[in-house]
Amino acid sequence: MRLVVVGESPNRAAEVLVSIRVDWKGWPDGKRIAVMRKLAGTGTCGQRLSELAGVEFHEWLALTDRYNVLDRWPGRDGKGDAFPKRDAALGILRLAPLIHSRRVVLLGKRAAGAFKFSDEYLRWDRRRIVIGFRQVHFEGAIFPHPSGINRWWNVPGNEKRAARFLRKAFLTARSEGT
Repeated sequence: MRLVVVGESPNRAAEVLVSIRVDWKGWPDGKRIAVMRKLAGTGTCGQRLSELAGVEFHEWLALTDRYNVLDRWPGRDGKGDAFPKRDAALGILRLAPLIHSRRVVLLGKRAAGAFKFSDEYLRWDRRRIVIGFRQVHFEGAIFPHPSGINRWWNVPGNEKRAARFLRKAFLTARSEGT
């Protein structure tokens, strides 16, 4: 089964790029979300993740289903991007059927927190959570956000730990018949 990667939100550059290339007038919101979903994990963070996983970027795109908790860039908040909790709650409702019975890498503590994860990085944990009126079962792990703002990446050895974790996740996904 394909590996699922869930990030926080589309980055501003992707939002601007899509807005410039596509005239959104008259587009239903679902269509806009579908286009934005295709961009999830295709920017700088996606490239860094593919490098850490030891796969070519085109293979990264082929072997992962990539989603964001938020469907729009929420704007700035201090050093990073904002993460409105109300919008995140709506986002997890949208993602619930997409992650059910799947293996999910949650990029960053805020994306993980939206799914009630507060554990340490790089550790798989089976979860059953109630989202709306449905129970969602999945195996998830928090991965340090690859944007570079997270200081976790500055600790010697952590980049190697992250690479080992992603490589193993990809090997498992391949062996399960992605």
